[in-house]
Amino acid sequence: MGESDALDQINGQSWIALMTRPFEGWVNQRRTNIPILTVPSESITTGLIYRWDYPTRESSVNPNLPQTSPTTDTKLWFQK
Repeated sequence: MGESDALDQINGQSWIALMTRPFEGWVNQRRTNIPILTVPSESITTGLIYRWDYPTRESSVNPNLPQTSPTTDTKLWFQK
């Protein structure tokens, strides 16, 4: 077993261990891309969701909100 195989196994086990903490599991999968997820053929979206939309109220309470909000299919800073 090579080093990359070992990391795949560790990240796979991490995915399983984080089932009770879904947000952390979601972020870890996006960070490592393990397990490799695919969009089901019957899905209404064409790709994976990488981020949440900003709530509507956010623009009135957060002056640092970007002028153009990123879409859900825009990768996060650690995925680029």
